[in-house]
Amino acid sequence: MMTELYQRILLGLAAELQAKQTQTAALPMLIRIETNSGHGAGTPVSKTINQYADIFAFILYNMSIKTLHN
Repeated sequence: MMTELYQRILLGLAAELQAKQTQTAALPMLIRIETNSGHGAGTPVSKTINQYADIFAFILYNMSIKTLHN
């Protein structure tokens, strides 16, 4: 279980990474903190689906794609 301290450390690291980017090359960054992760043998399917949903949403948003067509 991730404590609030670890979350603050990770968010601080993310802020530092963003600050070190130059203004001309300020690229979007996806930072994902899983708060209820364990030390088990594998990742549950639901967490994997949520992770990929976040990644695809991030990509589509940064490509300015508003709707998906069939």
